[in-house]
Amino acid sequence: AVDPIGSIIAGLKAMRTGLFPSPCGDLRQSIPEPEPEELEPFPIPPTPPTVSVAPSPTPTVFATQDDWHDRIAYLRARLDEDGALPLLKLVGTTPLRIIGQQRSGKSTFVKALAYLRTLFLDSKTEVWSPDDESQELSGQWPKAFEVYGLTNGKVDYRAIEARMRIMLTRIEKGDRSGKRTIIMDEFGSYGINDIPHALLKNLVQISMMRGAKMGELVILVLHGHTAEFLGGVKGMQTMLDQYTTVWLDREEDELGNAKPGRAFRITGIDGEQTIRRPQWLTAQYLEELFPELVPQCDRGSGRIDPREFDKLTEQEQDLILAEISHAIESRQGKEATLTSLFDCARGGNANWEAASRLWEAVEIEVSRQFIRRCHDLAV
Repeated sequence: AVDPIGSIIAGLKAMRTGLFPSPCGDLRQSIPEPEPEELEPFPIPPTPPTVSVAPSPTPTVFATQDDWHDRIAYLRARLDEDGALPLLKLVGTTPLRIIGQQRSGKSTFVKALAYLRTLFLDSKTEVWSPDDESQELSGQWPKAFEVYGLTNGKVDYRAIEARMRIMLTRIEKGDRSGKRTIIMDEFGSYGINDIPHALLKNLVQISMMRGAKMGELVILVLHGHTAEFLGGVKGMQTMLDQYTTVWLDREEDELGNAKPGRAFRITGIDGEQTIRRPQWLTAQYLEELFPELVPQCDRGSGRIDPREFDKLTEQEQDLILAEISHAIESRQGKEATLTSLFDCARGGNANWEAASRLWEAVEIEVSRQFIRRCHDLAV
């Protein structure tokens, strides 16, 4: 199995310069790449003498490398002050199971944890979420995350199943091209929505045996740990009980409204630990402290001038190309897609023409990939 969007992006890489020639040249060449540094082994000592982190996930535009390390040190010091430094043990732990009732703050917790993995491990994040209501809410998942599970506003378990098979293929082929945090949201619903139980069990087992080695950092998000929360998959509970687990509780305010609890438990690392939950540790806070986490095209209004496409980083270009490719393959409207991505309006203007050139280039590559897949199947 081949990741179709990845193939499309690869086919477009050579076309970027021709689509948007820039008199300034490739700006990425003028930004030196930071030297990678090795992480300290987990668990992290409570008062580390030095800070060791992955390089900035994108070229550092707003801060020097020294400032980057200062901010990492500040983050760790604040966690330590709140008695929550052991939370960083979860950054390198995989597979991981997060369990909590509604309103226990599962989404808030997992988004922050995924960002911590980006900061410390330079991992990308992929989300499989069939929750149509939560995805419709503005800002449910950070723009830097790749989200699968909705197509044309409807829940799409086939898209999730496809991502499962792509992940298994990566592991089977020994693909170590980079670390990925895979968030399997509402995991208990997969088995009752026609995703093969054998596939789910295989995924859980391989994640446990080879996930860490292959850089597949799996997080399962569930409402409970008993069989009734696992979609009727026989033997799944026994397998998942071997995962390191984060137990999130909820409490009530003075009006009886549920809200995330003030602490959480971890089982599977050093026995059982109860850790104070820092209420300030959210994806939004981390984006403010580390603006490098946010793709440039999503800062501010969330739309960019399509004529400036060549000035974005390669990672940011890939995100835009992936969105256009997904829109074409799922038959979403050209105008709706381009106006949501770019600062443009349909008509005979330079911005619309630049955005249209991008759409047409991706459309051609999508067709080429489709013809190639048909040929491979025929052979």
